Amino acid sequence: MDALLIVSRIVHVGSAMIWFGGTIVSAFFLQPTAQALGVAG
Repeated sequence: MDALLIVSRIVHVGSAMIWFGGTIVSAFFLQPTAQALGVAG
C-alpha cells in the first residue's frame, strides 16, 4: 500500500476516535454538570 494511504487512514481513524470521545465526554459529563449548575452553567 502507498504510504500516503496508510497515513490518511491512520489520521482518519484517529480523528473519528477523538470526535466520538469528545461526544461521549460532552454527553455524559459536561452537559449533566452544566444542567446541575443551573443558570450559572
